[in-house]
Amino acid sequence: MCIRDSFVIIRHHELEEIHSADEVEFFGKPNTFRIPVFIIGRNSGEALINFLNQGKEPITLSIHFTEIETLALGFEMFISAGDRASFEYIKKVKREIIDTELGSYVTVYPYFVSWEQKECISESHACSKDDCLGQGKYCFLNPEGKEFMSGGEVLYQHVFMHCVYGYSNEKWWDYAIAFYEKCFKVHDHSINCYGNQVVDVGIELPQVIQCVDSSFHNQDRSTADNTYLSTDTYRYNQWHYPEWPVLVHHRSSLNLELFHSSLQQYICNELRGLIQNTSEIPRICTQNISSQGQNVQSFVTYFLVAVIVISIGVVLFAYFRRKARRELSHDLDNQIQTAIAQYYVLSREPEAKK
Repeated sequence: MCIRDSFVIIRHHELEEIHSADEVEFFGKPNTFRIPVFIIGRNSGEALINFLNQGKEPITLSIHFTEIETLALGFEMFISAGDRASFEYIKKVKREIIDTELGSYVTVYPYFVSWEQKECISESHACSKDDCLGQGKYCFLNPEGKEFMSGGEVLYQHVFMHCVYGYSNEKWWDYAIAFYEKCFKVHDHSINCYGNQVVDVGIELPQVIQCVDSSFHNQDRSTADNTYLSTDTYRYNQWHYPEWPVLVHHRSSLNLELFHSSLQQYICNELRGLIQNTSEIPRICTQNISSQGQNVQSFVTYFLVAVIVISIGVVLFAYFRRKARRELSHDLDNQIQTAIAQYYVLSREPEAKK
C-alpha cells in the first residue's frame, strides 16, 4: 500500500466548523507508520460527501496549514464523570484559572478516562457488561462503586459532556458543576436531572441529545463504536498517565495535589515566555512576582533576625561560661589558700607547746 502524501479527513459531529490536525498510528508488519488526520465541521463534511457521491469525475483534495500566532495555552484535562475527585478538580480549575484573567489566555479541553477491556463482556471477570460500551472497547470501573454509578452510565455521561462542550465550552464548566452538585451528589443520574441542568445553563437539550445519538455508529450502544469515546481512549493511552484528574501541557502534568499558587504560577511562567511586552502580562502574574519578592524579602529578614539572635545567644553563653569559670577558679584558689593556712597553723601548735 502506498501511503506517501496521504491523509485522513474526519467529519466531526458538531455543527460549527472545527479544523484541527493530529496524527494516527497504524501498526503492521513490517513497518509502523503515521498519517495526518484532519478534522472538519459537519456541514463541510456533508458537502464533501455529497460531492463524492456524485462520482462524475476524479477529484484531488489538498490541505494547506497556516501557522497562526496565538497567546493561548492549550491544556488537556483528563477526568471522569464517575468520581468526586474529578468534579472537585473541575471546580478548582474553574475557580483558579477559567474565572480569573488567566482564562482568556488558556483553553482547557476535557478528555474522559476510559480503556479497552474485552474481558468485561465475560461473566467471570470482575467487571461486567454494565461497565462497558462497544463490546468492551470502552470500559470504566467506577472508584465510587458500581452500585453508585455503573461504568456504562459514566461512559454515557462522558459522551453527553463532550456534546455539551461542543455546544459551548464556556457553559460546559457551569453544567459540569451543576451536574455534580444537583445530580451526582444525590445519586440521580437520570436524563430528567442532568437534562434540567443543561437547560438551566442555557443550552438547548435537543441539540445535545442529537449530538449524542449521532456519535454512536449504530443504534445498539452496547456494541457500537463511538467517536468521542474512541478519541478519549486514544488520548488517555497516548499520555500513559494512569492517574486522574490531571492537567496536561507539553507532556508535563499538573495534578490535583499542586497548591493554589503552583497552578497559576505555571501558567504565568509560560505566558512570560510568550509575551514580549511586559505591560501586557496579566496583572495576576505581576502580583505573583511581587508576592514572591515580598516572600523572599520576608525570608531574608527572618533569616537575618534569626542569625543575630543566635549570635547574641552564642556571645552571652560564652561570656557567662567564661565568667563562671573565673569565679570557680577564684573560689578554688581561696579554698586552697584557706586549707593551706589552716594546715600551717595546726602544724605550728606542737612546736608552741614545747
